Amino acid sequence: MKKVRALLALLAFPFLLLADENDFDWSLDGGLQMNFPDIVIPESAKKNLSPEAISTLNKLQGIDSLEDLPGLKALPDLVPPAQERPTPLLPIVPGANPTVPPPPPPPTDPNQHPLSLEALEAALSSQRHMEDRHRLSLLSLVQMHLGRPDDAYVTLKGISGDTSDAYHLQELQLANRLGLDDEVKRLGRRLSDRFFPRELQVTKVVLCSSVKGFGRYEPIPDGGLKSGQMAIVYIEMRDQKLQSRGPRFHSSCRVQFELHQGPHRVQHYVEPKAFDDSVLSDRRDSFVWIKWRASIPRGSYRMTVIVDDAYSGKQARAEQDIMVF
Repeated sequence: MKKVRALLALLAFPFLLLADENDFDWSLDGGLQMNFPDIVIPESAKKNLSPEAISTLNKLQGIDSLEDLPGLKALPDLVPPAQERPTPLLPIVPGANPTVPPPPPPPTDPNQHPLSLEALEAALSSQRHMEDRHRLSLLSLVQMHLGRPDDAYVTLKGISGDTSDAYHLQELQLANRLGLDDEVKRLGRRLSDRFFPRELQVTKVVLCSSVKGFGRYEPIPDGGLKSGQMAIVYIEMRDQKLQSRGPRFHSSCRVQFELHQGPHRVQHYVEPKAFDDSVLSDRRDSFVWIKWRASIPRGSYRMTVIVDDAYSGKQARAEQDIMVF
């Protein structure tokens, strides 16, 4: 193509000198397109042209582009062949691309088949090489999923000496499924203490003249006592540790108090008093009371109450100001 353009440029050069600048159009690919029909050659200029040039000029009249030149298409080596657009590659997606066959399925063992819950129960019942607590725990789960919670509960209770959290969680689930309320309370308390331990607290200390029950007492006005007067020290506590025995919950604690005047301890309660109790409900709040005679000189004191929980081993304290006059 470069040779053709050079040849045409040599032939058209004399006419370019006579053409106006508007007779040329620059294309986007950098090529020059000549509007030959607009070229007018004066008669005086034709005297200087050879017959071959005049013949070429006549051929160029009415031609709008180089592709219309006679004989240009007869030169196959000068016309670039049409390029075929390459076929885009498709992603290899088994099942989605029809040209890519899906991989063959893995070979199957004719002796293998899905194991049913009934077959698993039979296998666990006859299995003797597994540790007993693991075997019974799995067997209990299978029986529960088979819709037999009563059998599952009996199977689980056959495990001896297992105190793990997983065991008690499974036991709680079955007890709740069977409606065993007492067991649910006992296990719920056990797991609650395990995962959400509570702190023993002394929530109230009041000097009273009489006590009738939890929260039912007659306080001494202004907490003032006469020297030698008998009083009742009412003490409320929260979150004592309870032990479940059958349908009842048991608690145990020891209570004592000290009197301080300034930095000095005046009197120590000689023998800490023990309190054991059993109730039907899983309570959080409880109370105790101690009779005490204020055989101390007149003055202002601070009473420190000390509670030791026998089952949890925790201790709690509370202070109360009193006046003896």
